Amino acid sequence: IDGARYSTISLPYNEPVPELKLVSSTYLTIDPPASDIISYVIDGEPLSSTRGLDAGEHTVLAIPSPNLTFPYMLTRGWSMISTPATTPVDVSDWGVSSAFYFEDGAYNITDTLEPGRGYFIWTSGEYRLIRGIQNLGMKKVLQSGWNLVGGLAEPVSIYSIRTSPDDAIATYSIYTLADDRINYDVVDNLVSKKAYWIFAFEPCTLFVNSDAPIMAKHSRKIIENIATLKLSDGASSQTLQIGYNDEASAGYDDGLDMILPPPIPNSEHLGYLKSPNFYGQFSRDIRDSKSNWNLVITKNCKLTFGSDIRYGNLAISGNGIETILQSGNSLELAEGNYTISRTSATPTKPNMVAFTKVYPNPFNSACEITVDCNVNTKTVRLAIYDIAGKMIRDYEIRGAGKHTLIWDGKDICGDNVPSGIYFAKILTDANSGNPVKLLLVR
Repeated sequence: IDGARYSTISLPYNEPVPELKLVSSTYLTIDPPASDIISYVIDGEPLSSTRGLDAGEHTVLAIPSPNLTFPYMLTRGWSMISTPATTPVDVSDWGVSSAFYFEDGAYNITDTLEPGRGYFIWTSGEYRLIRGIQNLGMKKVLQSGWNLVGGLAEPVSIYSIRTSPDDAIATYSIYTLADDRINYDVVDNLVSKKAYWIFAFEPCTLFVNSDAPIMAKHSRKIIENIATLKLSDGASSQTLQIGYNDEASAGYDDGLDMILPPPIPNSEHLGYLKSPNFYGQFSRDIRDSKSNWNLVITKNCKLTFGSDIRYGNLAISGNGIETILQSGNSLELAEGNYTISRTSATPTKPNMVAFTKVYPNPFNSACEITVDCNVNTKTVRLAIYDIAGKMIRDYEIRGAGKHTLIWDGKDICGDNVPSGIYFAKILTDANSGNPVKLLLVR
C-alpha cells in the first residue's frame, strides 16, 4: 500500500479501505475471510471460495459487510442506549434481563431493543457486541411531551432533524445521560448507540437521516446574569438555572429555556422551575428583568445559591419561609412552592418554620421530626393528621432554634394507631406550611 511492503495490515473498523496490492513471487492459493464482517474482491472478482493466484501483482479490495458489528463499552450504573442496527436485539446480549423504555409518560419494561427507540439499562460494567445491518434513517411517531429516541449508525446533527408538522420539537432541549449516570447533558449531535430525550410540543412524525443536509442554526439569544440553584439531599443533586433576557416570555423560549426531562428509572427530581404558560417543567427558566420565578420543591433538600456579582442576591418566600440569600449561601427547603426573585437587599436570616429532618421514614415504632423555628410568633405547633384529615396528635414548640420531636405512632389518648399514611404539619398563628408525608409500617 502506497509503495510500502507489509506482511500484516490492520484495516479500519466498519469502513472501506483504499485499494491494496497483493504481491507474490510464486503461485499461491487464497481462502475467503473467516470473519463475516468483511469480504474480499481480488482482481475485480469477489472471493467466495478458495482461488489460485499466479505469481505477480494482484489488486485487493476489503469491503465491510452490510451485517456489521457494533461494540459497546458500558460502565457500571445506568446507561441510555439504542441499537444502531435495523433489526431488534435481545437485551440478554448485555447480560441483563430487561430494559426500560418510555411511553405514555411512564417507564415500561421490555426484553427487546427496537430500532429507533431509546432505552435505559443498568449493568455492572460490560463490553458487548451487536451485529446487524446499520440503520441510516428513521421515521418515528412522537407523542406529545417527552420521548426516548435512539440514534442511528452514523452521527446526525440536531440541525438536520425534521418533523411533520414543522418545528414540533424543542431543538435546544435534547438530552442524553451525563457521565455521572444521574443527570443529563444537552447535545448538538445524535451519535450511534446512545439514546436521547426529545420533547414534542404536539404529536408529530420525526425524520432522522444520516445524509440529511444541516439546516441553518437559530441564533441563540444572550442570557444576562444567569444564576444557579443547586439542590441536594445527600444522596443526589440537581442544578436549576435562572436568568434574564428582555425578549423572554413567561412560556417556553427555544434557545433560552431548557425543559427538564424525566429522571432516570426508580428515582425522582428534587425540584423544578414552573411556568404559568407552559405545561412542562423547566431546568432553566429565562425571564425578562421584571419577572419572578416559581420554584417547586418535590423532596426535602438543601438549596445553594450561586451567581456572579452582577446578578445580586436572591429573595425567596413561600411555605413559611421569607429570606434573602447571597451567592454561596444555602437554605433547607421542605416540599412546596416558592417564589424567587433577584434583589439588591442585604441577606437576612431566614424567617421561617420548616421541617429539616424526618427520620426514619417509613418507620415502625417511632419517627424523629426536626423543626427549625425562626419566627416572631406566639404559637407554633406540630400536628399529626391521618389520611382522612383528622388531627390525632399535636405538639407545642417553644422558642427559636431547632426542635426535635418524637412521634411514637400513638394518638392523643396514647393508643397505637394502625399502619398507614399520616401527615405532619407545622401550624403558626400566621399560616400553616405544606405537610410532610409519614409512612407507618407495623
